[in-house]
Amino acid sequence: ENMQTEIIDANSNIDSNIDSNNNEDPIQRQSLFQENLFDPYMNFSNDLDIELLVNPLIFYHDYEKFTYYDMGKKVLAPKFLLHRLSQYNNIEYPIHIKINNTIFTVHEFIEDIDCIYIPTPIFYNIYLVENTIHPITIMKNIPTKATYLKMKPMSEELYSIKNVKQYFEIHLTKLYASLHKHEIIKVPYLRSFIEFKVTDCKPENIVSINEIEELELEFEPLVEKQVEFTFDSDTEEF
Repeated sequence: ENMQTEIIDANSNIDSNIDSNNNEDPIQRQSLFQENLFDPYMNFSNDLDIELLVNPLIFYHDYEKFTYYDMGKKVLAPKFLLHRLSQYNNIEYPIHIKINNTIFTVHEFIEDIDCIYIPTPIFYNIYLVENTIHPITIMKNIPTKATYLKMKPMSEELYSIKNVKQYFEIHLTKLYASLHKHEIIKVPYLRSFIEFKVTDCKPENIVSINEIEELELEFEPLVEKQVEFTFDSDTEEF
């Protein structure tokens, strides 16, 4: 009888614990997974310098899903970085980061990674080393919104596209969030890409193109017009 009583008491304790868990505030349950949920927000007043593992995008285990982004300047970042940034009350999205003086933006925060994946060509162009921890700056002051861009195509494939401006704007916003003067960028074309040189941008030499509804876009001709010279027939010969 004593053993049966103990079993009944144990079961009643389990039931009461289940009831208390079911009645628990969902925010409290969430706090078990997000440690900083009830911490006071911090003011994001300056650049935030951190160190993270970096790798080329081609190293990502599901690379085929993100192949398109390998020609832009957007990165994949670990989800724990987003949790850390959630401590700040005035941080702007998309997140702008600087690595070796090159500005990127975070395309997506992913749960099952522990490093930042950078578009493969840029990774090697800025002399990063695979599987190494590198200083990264989370930028407080992001580039000013662009009002004007002048682009020069680097190949004649551009002229086979019917609506060049629309085509360019669609891919530009998907692949880039900022540009700087004299930068060479790529947009996809069939199974390859078309390169453009940023010959001018306003109001500054580094601009944000996250929102381009009011952006004035101008294209330079592929081949510069040859300068014509006229010679005076009376000019003395040498």
